[in-house]
Amino acid sequence: MKRIGVLCYDLQGFTIDCLNRIQDSIHLRLKAYPLLNRVDSGKKSFEYRTTESNGKFFSVKRTGVVPEGFPLNIDIPLAWSCVIENEVVILFGLQGATAIVTAILARLMGRSLISVNQTMAPEWEVRRSWWVKTLKSFLLSLCHQHIYQTAITKETLEVIYGLNPIAFHYAPFEAGASFFEGILKKEKSKKHNSEKSVNFLFVGTLLKFKGLLDLIRACQRLKQEKYKFDLRILGPEPKQKDELTINDYQKIIREKELNDFIVMVGPCVISDLPKQYYWSDVLVLPTYRDMWPKVLVEAALCERPSITTSACGASGELVINNKTGWVINPGDVDQLVNAMKFVIKNKTLIKKYGKSARKNCLKLCNPKKEVKGYIEAIDAVVDLKSDIKS
Repeated sequence: MKRIGVLCYDLQGFTIDCLNRIQDSIHLRLKAYPLLNRVDSGKKSFEYRTTESNGKFFSVKRTGVVPEGFPLNIDIPLAWSCVIENEVVILFGLQGATAIVTAILARLMGRSLISVNQTMAPEWEVRRSWWVKTLKSFLLSLCHQHIYQTAITKETLEVIYGLNPIAFHYAPFEAGASFFEGILKKEKSKKHNSEKSVNFLFVGTLLKFKGLLDLIRACQRLKQEKYKFDLRILGPEPKQKDELTINDYQKIIREKELNDFIVMVGPCVISDLPKQYYWSDVLVLPTYRDMWPKVLVEAALCERPSITTSACGASGELVINNKTGWVINPGDVDQLVNAMKFVIKNKTLIKKYGKSARKNCLKLCNPKKEVKGYIEAIDAVVDLKSDIKS
């Protein structure tokens, strides 16, 4: 029996769900190799290798360059196990140095290598640091087949990295939509109580590149102009030393006298997220760098439109300007303020945009199409005629 190794960041619910669906569709043995020690509970149809690593992270931000963040730890034993134990290796995302080591070992040992990709649009990908593009280009050049998960990614792989589309396979990123839908079915409260103001929500790790400081500045402007609104900020503190803590953000909020408008909620378990989305009117993610954030999917499934930026790979496809949300330029606080003002002044559009967001999300995040793309990529390097389950 052929064996497939999947190098991944961790095993959170949405990753487990995706790998379960792939394993349940083929007779081949699939084994996951998480880089970080984050493994959610629940059924797993596949095997996985345990790790004790919690990860060390590195971030860079320079003017005119897209901010970067990577896991610093190089797990050579993990890379070796992933390659030596399997005939096919799937890079489930490009996990920095460990992915490069894994790819080099795979080529040296004659293994088939498949990359799984999400990127920003070419106009933003080209602004990434030269060394990031060089290393990414080298890594991608080692792979035999490439899975792209968004339409923007296909264009970026061709235009920026010069890859041949003959080796491309489309597996639309399901992004844990099915997993989150199961959680939503348990949540009964779907309405919020705000009639006089608009409730904005930020969800995500409190990294600077997520644009949270821009969002706080925008709230200050809205307060000065006497707009009624509320903002909740959900998410854990980042591990990087050069990032701000929850206490840092709370201090900024106090200094700007925004305590009556902004609440720092902190970390939130996924089972409690539906209540937060249903409390809100609009999700706000003014990011400087993102691919296909799950929070945009979760908000859409809750029939909440989003405000995000053109530096987010989901813009234009999941978040469609003036249809399922609003798209602004990253770092442009004026545009962010105007988008939030528009929402406040046009509350009647929120429900309409929210319904469109959910409909569009369910169309894009298709679990069957995602698995089909993986099977096609695997079939391109291993004959699966007798190994696909009926």
